[in-house]
Amino acid sequence: MAYVIKQEQNLANWIRSLTRESELLRVVMIIEAAVAILLIITGIVFFFWKGNTNILILACVAVFFTVGHWYKIYENSRNVKFVKRGRAGEIKVSDNLEKKLDDNCFIINDVNLKFGKQKSQIDHIVIAPNGIFIIETKNWTGHLEGNETDDRWNQTKEVKGKSIQVKLKNPIVQNARHVETARMILDNSKVDWEDIFSVVVISSRNTALDIDSTTPVVYTDELAELIKWTKPTREYSEKEISKVIETLFPNCLIPK
Repeated sequence: MAYVIKQEQNLANWIRSLTRESELLRVVMIIEAAVAILLIITGIVFFFWKGNTNILILACVAVFFTVGHWYKIYENSRNVKFVKRGRAGEIKVSDNLEKKLDDNCFIINDVNLKFGKQKSQIDHIVIAPNGIFIIETKNWTGHLEGNETDDRWNQTKEVKGKSIQVKLKNPIVQNARHVETARMILDNSKVDWEDIFSVVVISSRNTALDIDSTTPVVYTDELAELIKWTKPTREYSEKEISKVIETLFPNCLIPK
């Protein structure tokens, strides 16, 4: 069983942040709705009594803010569902790797790397005797079409009984930048490590893949075997693995 050095945190924090914001907005919305109702009643009375529309105008403003906050809560709810699906896919990948890889492999989830102005938020990094594997996880469904160099991939999926097409950012291009960031950090620290591999993982088996690429695009249950059977230019020692972990993740605790 592989050793997990760091679990996913960013998506979990995002979900908590959206949930807290919605809870606060819900309280504000209830107060605004109550004020709006009171202003509407008062405004109608003043309109028929004195022909004054000022209070009705204030009521319209209160209604506007109430509707705006309702929509924001609705939008947050949609985002939470989307983020939860993505997080579920990342947890599935991490758990699968932990169970299937050997105990000389190390898994770091939810990685933030920076070199100069270049920043990378990486879903998973596996450091093993046969290389470093930079992994981008996508919880996409439907039918995916594209190649290694396209700016966008085509996704065809069913939504409410209708077939729709969506343009998605090419994760291979995205992950290539992550590989570049990791390599620059290691080179800058004079760490001799040649074998850094890019892998894109699709967490749903219900997704049909029509991808023309030399970079592996695999399902979750294929990932561990891909890592195990990848041939490096040479085998890396425990000392070299520890050096990589210390260089890329200075705040992580390395098991002894």
